[in-house]
Amino acid sequence: MVVVSLRPTVRFIERSGIATSTRAVANRLWPEGLPDRPRDDLVRELYYEENRDRDEPSGSQDMIGILQPGISWLDYDFTHEGGIFPAHVETGNDAEVASWLEQVVHILPVAPRPPGYETLGEQNLDPEWIRRLGRSGYACFEAVLDRDTEALGASVNESTTCLEAIFPATLRPPALIVDWPTIVGEVQERYAGSTMSASGGGYLFVISDGTVPGSFHPSIRLASEGARGADMPDVLVTGAFDDLRLRDVRLLHEASRLGPVHVRLASDDAGRSETGASPQCPQEERRYLLESIQYVDRVSIVERASEAVASALDPGTIWVVPEWEDAAAKRTLCERKRLTYQVASQSGLYELPSVESTALPTPSVLVSGRYDWLHSGHVRFFEEASSFGSLCVTVDNDESVSEFKGPGHPMQSQHERRYMVSSVRFVTECLVSTG
Repeated sequence: MVVVSLRPTVRFIERSGIATSTRAVANRLWPEGLPDRPRDDLVRELYYEENRDRDEPSGSQDMIGILQPGISWLDYDFTHEGGIFPAHVETGNDAEVASWLEQVVHILPVAPRPPGYETLGEQNLDPEWIRRLGRSGYACFEAVLDRDTEALGASVNESTTCLEAIFPATLRPPALIVDWPTIVGEVQERYAGSTMSASGGGYLFVISDGTVPGSFHPSIRLASEGARGADMPDVLVTGAFDDLRLRDVRLLHEASRLGPVHVRLASDDAGRSETGASPQCPQEERRYLLESIQYVDRVSIVERASEAVASALDPGTIWVVPEWEDAAAKRTLCERKRLTYQVASQSGLYELPSVESTALPTPSVLVSGRYDWLHSGHVRFFEEASSFGSLCVTVDNDESVSEFKGPGHPMQSQHERRYMVSSVRFVTECLVSTG
């Protein structure tokens, strides 16, 4: 099996074989970063933490992919620890190989696993198919090291054939939402190779030296970059975020350009202590809303405002502060802790970056609304709708909102509302309605 460690530069769809649940457990288990312990120990700790009381455990390849930088071949053997952890691991961290792989792998979002899908439902554990699957994994690793696109595509196709033979529900889940066999077959005929990111659903991985419309490329994390990537320092944003507006999302967006964003969110008690009044939204609702924004990597709640930066001891951390919260005391604190202090200009946070249109794969789900004040109810609706396919949201244009709600509406322009909705990680595409 080949596992590639990715930088979290995008917010991946849940239940799609990209180890999103494993990453969430890791962030909860180690909120201040990876402990300075042997990597094998961390893999085991994360494995047992995520799979506690689970009938169908996540494989240890998910943990290794997050914790082990580079491109790794994992050799599993049932006689070694029951096949739970690999008996042998080979890892490559060549920058030129990684750059090549980033260019030939194209990722197309399709649809997550259907609700209730069981990865290990129907099984055909034929020794010959299992041997073929193992050989395809090492062939894939050799093709990557040789930078051979055709060989990589062939090994990927072979692994797909083997997986379907061993686990028939791989391409044909019981609650079939997407015609995966047809999609994968047609793409394999057109390009060097293709497979699914997960059994039962997820993304389509396409191997090609050319372009693949509607796709994006992965970003590979190498050992030379450290635990989070030397080019991506930790970025800290603090606040209550009690009424999430355009300028707040723009702040998170700009902060994400500097590296993985960690929001330290003021608790309900901290809000009352600071303002003398209870927050409009409880802390768990505010946390959920922030975690739904694609520019945020993790959120932790602090009980006192003074704690927000107190434990940010890494000298490489960047604290991004909006201009209206800039203060001499904060600058002094950063100097004392050797943090980088960066102020986001107020005018810049009201500038709207362009929102790129995305080619929607099949099946697609369409929902519409005004979304003049984006709140957690909207996000929960988007999350549920996205479980049925790639989600396209249309926001009503300004004229129709004004006609429906009267003077003073909309509070935000159609372009601002489109940007806000596009920032939600469950949304694949957002358009403005013309009627």
